[in-house]
Amino acid sequence: MLIESYDLEIEVSAHSVEEFEYEAIAYLPVDISPALPYLNATLKNGTYFPDGPVFSWRKGDHKIGFWPGRIAVDHLQTREQAAEILEQLVNMINDVWDKRETIQPDTTSRDNLQPLELYRLLPKTNCKTCGEST
Repeated sequence: MLIESYDLEIEVSAHSVEEFEYEAIAYLPVDISPALPYLNATLKNGTYFPDGPVFSWRKGDHKIGFWPGRIAVDHLQTREQAAEILEQLVNMINDVWDKRETIQPDTTSRDNLQPLELYRLLPKTNCKTCGEST
């Protein structure tokens, strides 16, 4: 087990003036940097920044950041939800860390392309190979 304890801080978010929401930070007594390449290999829709090192991930409405000594989550509706999600994230990191012998770590940084950027990369041949008409 990598993370055995953490200090949880839950605050009202200053990011959204239209909606009342919380953000939470789990301060860790251990450096989780070695686990980040394993998270990157496991959570394909995240972005790993090896120079940080930082791993950024989106789960539903929540933006989640993993740093060497903390985990942060935003767009939380209640304090209870914040505590629950942080506990799930800590358990996920511990699970990935415990299974690291079976996971090939990934230190590459993938770009999450915006729809228009992705469209520009397509051959625009309308070949229908994918099963779509256009």
